[in-house]
Amino acid sequence: MTRVADPLSPASWPVSLQRAFENLPPVAWTVALSGGLDSVVLLHLAMAWQQHRARPHTLRAVHINHGLQSQSNAWASVCQHICDRLAVPLEIVPVAVEGDSGKGLEDAARDARYEAFEQNLRSGEVLLLGHHADDQAETQLYRMMRGSGLAGFAAMPESRPLGQAQLYRPLLSQTRQALAELARESGLFWIEDPSNANDHYDRNYLRNRVLPILKRRWPDASERMERNARHGREAVILLNELAEMDAACTVEASTGDLLLEPLLQLSEPRQRNFVQWWLRTSGLPPLGEKQLLNALPEFLAARADGTAEISGPGFVIRRYNGRAMVLNQAVLGHRPDSTLWQPPGALSWGEGQLVAERSEGKGLVPFEPGFTVRSRQGGEHIVLASGQRQPLKKWLQGRRIPPWERAALPLIWQADVLVGIGDLWIHPDYRALAGQSGWVIRWHSPPFRARATGAAKPLR
Repeated sequence: MTRVADPLSPASWPVSLQRAFENLPPVAWTVALSGGLDSVVLLHLAMAWQQHRARPHTLRAVHINHGLQSQSNAWASVCQHICDRLAVPLEIVPVAVEGDSGKGLEDAARDARYEAFEQNLRSGEVLLLGHHADDQAETQLYRMMRGSGLAGFAAMPESRPLGQAQLYRPLLSQTRQALAELARESGLFWIEDPSNANDHYDRNYLRNRVLPILKRRWPDASERMERNARHGREAVILLNELAEMDAACTVEASTGDLLLEPLLQLSEPRQRNFVQWWLRTSGLPPLGEKQLLNALPEFLAARADGTAEISGPGFVIRRYNGRAMVLNQAVLGHRPDSTLWQPPGALSWGEGQLVAERSEGKGLVPFEPGFTVRSRQGGEHIVLASGQRQPLKKWLQGRRIPPWERAALPLIWQADVLVGIGDLWIHPDYRALAGQSGWVIRWHSPPFRARATGAAKPLR
């Protein structure tokens, strides 16, 4: 970097750094301040840019105290000192890191940090992170070793939504060496985290052992890997746009279900890309590699009346009537015990609820001491308005009710006579006539459709 009298002045910055700050939205900025080199330099650069602007906007900092080091509180005090000297408001946020979450300490701390950022940020605010080109290279190598696919190869995005706010990384084009030179020339003070020297952690191993070897052979390795990551991010964008185009003919707008016939017309790589996109946009985690390569083709090739399914964390994908749908695994398969129901009290039935409302001339004729509600056992028959008997299974199939919804239906009995099925059917001999009191049944079906689990987190 060529320096002028004030190394922090935007006039002395590389063009790539100037462009990164020019692209930041002119709204309130919050700098994530750990006290390390990257974040301290970023805070001073943000301050210098604000002073450079004719109409500066709000600037503040936030420090996340993980409490994992004996020096954690001292680091928070250092951050407070830096911000006091710059007259920048600082908020110190303590977090609890789940050490036994199964993610590993690094990932657990990272998740806790981002969740704290999201909760701390205001609507429309911008969070600035100090990740640089060497961090990007480290992240790319780390995700490659984890087999994270193209999205992992794309490494960290320059910006992405974070709750109601937006996250930006304006230093991705700068190497750590360049930032360290700027910090020394500017007389800045920063903290060195001793845990960064512990090669037991994967990221530290890549940073301390692998990247130096690559840089000895290719001095500009970090810059090259950032270019690769940028190409990867563009490829991800193109694949998402392709999936959006495919959605026009493969997703039923009213339900979000997949239409299997048009999906089967796509090539297998395109099918895999689309299914992953479909899950992510539903707020659900994508499928693993083995499920994509093995379970998905078997699922799509299954017989129309087959029972093929694909399971994910908290959800299951099932097919019915030419569609694939994502279901909430927690509500499937519940078969409540037979129970007595005395309207007008509501009856919780599995994950659903039966409600009865008093009426005249319609509904189910009251019965004392009440009704017995049971799950389907198989072999039941219903009586149609014509007086003919029909197997219940065939009647439900004719109404195109999926098997999992059939299994959850409450069957209402009077002694040994089936007199009602949820709010779908009433035995003609037990229907209230004109002038007769009756119970109008309302069946609130379980929430079969899967909702976002919170597991579908963007790559950080």
